[in-house]
Amino acid sequence: MSFDEIIKLKGPDTKIIEGIAAAPGYAIGPVFIYQKEIIEIYPAVSLTTDYELEALDFALERSKKELKKVIEFSREKLNERMAGIFEAHLMILEDPMLIESIRKNIIEDRHSAEYSVDVEFKKYLQQMRKTDDQLMLERANEIEDIKFRIIRNLQRKRWESKLRQSVIVVAKNLTPADTVLFTRNDVLAYVSEMGGLTSHTAILARALNIPAVVGIRGLINQLENDKTIVVDGFNGLIIINPNEEILEYYKNKIHQYSLRKKKYEELSNVICKTKDNHHIKLMSNIDFLDEIPFAIASGSEGVGLFRTENLFFQKGTFPNETEQIEAYLDLSSKFYPNVVTIRTFDIGGDKINFNEQYNETNPFLGWRGIRLLLDLPEILKTQFRAILISSVYKNVRVMLPMVSSLDEVIKAKEIFNETKKELKANGIKFDENIKFGIMVEIPSIVYCLKELSKYIDFVSVGTNDLTQYLLAVDRGNEKVFKSYQEFHPALIRVLRLITKELYRSKIEVSICGELASNLKAVPLLLGLGYNVLSVNEYLLPEIKKLILNIKLNDCKKLAVKCLNSSTQSEIIKYLDEFIKKYKGENNESL
Repeated sequence: MSFDEIIKLKGPDTKIIEGIAAAPGYAIGPVFIYQKEIIEIYPAVSLTTDYELEALDFALERSKKELKKVIEFSREKLNERMAGIFEAHLMILEDPMLIESIRKNIIEDRHSAEYSVDVEFKKYLQQMRKTDDQLMLERANEIEDIKFRIIRNLQRKRWESKLRQSVIVVAKNLTPADTVLFTRNDVLAYVSEMGGLTSHTAILARALNIPAVVGIRGLINQLENDKTIVVDGFNGLIIINPNEEILEYYKNKIHQYSLRKKKYEELSNVICKTKDNHHIKLMSNIDFLDEIPFAIASGSEGVGLFRTENLFFQKGTFPNETEQIEAYLDLSSKFYPNVVTIRTFDIGGDKINFNEQYNETNPFLGWRGIRLLLDLPEILKTQFRAILISSVYKNVRVMLPMVSSLDEVIKAKEIFNETKKELKANGIKFDENIKFGIMVEIPSIVYCLKELSKYIDFVSVGTNDLTQYLLAVDRGNEKVFKSYQEFHPALIRVLRLITKELYRSKIEVSICGELASNLKAVPLLLGLGYNVLSVNEYLLPEIKKLILNIKLNDCKKLAVKCLNSSTQSEIIKYLDEFIKKYKGENNESL
């Protein structure tokens, strides 16, 4: 059911609020508004500095013990990588320069330990909050949580994490520690006013398999404790005062989702073939390494897109060569012998701007993707080295983002080949037959595919940006969002143009944009010649189930109809009819 159809179900008092879908799943339950106790700090003057220094040592030691317990619990509940989030917090508590500056404040300015901690932490926080960078703001909130942990222990206060019953936790801001420790209780879902898709809270919620919606400002003022709400972690929706129709709809969704998860376990080892016996390869888009187990359990035949920029988001800076090798080896070893596609950093545009001194009036058309990397060749070369060193399982391939010209590919390929020569000269082993490919996201490159075939081994189509640039519509701009037509006739014709040219050149082609994860679009994409789809891992089983019950020949007929259509509404009509026929023939409810 679409968002528009859900709206039709709502009663006069029902309110549907859109946020950011941070972790998939559905939940219905009572609200528990989690509000941290306000800690007041006064610029008190201390006459007994020895007492304040002893109090500081006590608070630091208790804070470390608390974090070590969180780390231990994270290892048990999640894994070593997730525990690393809290190990980074522990390193801050053990930072000798920070501790020395706090002690100096106590001794020289004769301030209380509480005030000294607050003053020194504020210096860091003020610098971090001078930016609009969402990642930096999220990390600043984590630093502030460490500050309050120390002050809370100075004031001999305890953190409470006991909940009365199964609840949906709603907070202004959930720290990573909150997210993990609340799971000692029966948490149905997490909702927060702050946070984004790359926040540690969102990452942990996904790893814990708990539905989460974040980024809804002012939500707490609209809620009361114990009131029932609905959380839709797939669509990023919060439903307040749900009427019986909506409750019934989501109860059914929860039941169906539970049944599907069990049913899809049986499908995970089934080869994905159409009814007329054509193999369609289903791969996963991976944002974070912690999604790997879910993708494998879903029956993924490899990784069509690993977004390496999320390593940047998690760290706040470019990861070094060793950190990258560790991540890429983790990915390739777990998916072996299936192929994993590692995309070089796609930074800029709607993503993070790592250079605070550099601002763009139109970042979508500016310094981003491969343009940025070619201007920073050492960063690109380091990433190429890490990818090559990680290719020892011979199932890794490398892909460039946001390519707009043949020149960009030639320059990047020169750096890639130079890196291979250097590794070989130093006796470092790598896959000498590693495949080199590009993303097709910018319309200009569609008309250069014939010439590009001499330099590349494969292509993956990113429909999100391709649609945006083809239609000149910023998909994030609510004023023009309706003009962003994912089934625009021009897009459908361009998608067919791509497969025709690449089949002629014998270049592998796949599609990894959001369109590949749209059930309605899947039969059309198959008909247009795409036999490799890289999709969101939680939708993979449902897409496989659809493919197992349709014929490729029927999909081709559907594609012809759509290619001859002149409006999006006409194309959607054909797609709806196809899905309706499928549902009727198989007695299925998608």
